Amino acid sequence: MSSRLRYLPHDTSVLINNDDPDLRAIRLSLPEPPPLASIAGYGLPIEDQRFKRIKIPPKLDKLRKQVLDKMESKRGKNRKFTVTLFKIQEEYWRTIDTQREYYAAEIEWIKRMWWHRMNGYWFFNRGKPTYITGWHFMYLNFWYMPDVKPDSYPHYRDRDRKEFIFHKYTYETTETFTRLSSSGYKKR
Repeated sequence: MSSRLRYLPHDTSVLINNDDPDLRAIRLSLPEPPPLASIAGYGLPIEDQRFKRIKIPPKLDKLRKQVLDKMESKRGKNRKFTVTLFKIQEEYWRTIDTQREYYAAEIEWIKRMWWHRMNGYWFFNRGKPTYITGWHFMYLNFWYMPDVKPDSYPHYRDRDRKEFIFHKYTYETTETFTRLSSSGYKKR
């Protein structure tokens, strides 16, 4: 293996509040990575290893445009018809459901995106296996911000990774950092 393809060890934890003298530092454990060969960016030169937004398959993008055109057409024919996000989604999923064979590869892509949404995502970041939460993965890939130029999507930042990891922890944890009595009340 060339020196350009040597991989650094993954982080086993992340520290929160470590630079704030007024707060206690919190160490949060990170999951173990999958086999290296299954991590996004494996085998690429280190300078090319970074988070890359996953592109929506062309068929799904085309379907989105067709559904929007169909809704606009309905609105043009009936002034009382209101285009809502629910109606757009309902038509989108109805089309996929009735044409499962045609959209078979795209359905597998959707399942993979959903898996990453629930379980997080691993990618190589300059030679290091890096974990991001499912919330962070969805934010980076699908949170469209038209005022942000040049590409209107957020960019990967390590400080955001730590923040998303902390948010996930606080959402899922049943621990507390204070002393509680056996009945669950704060000790005085």
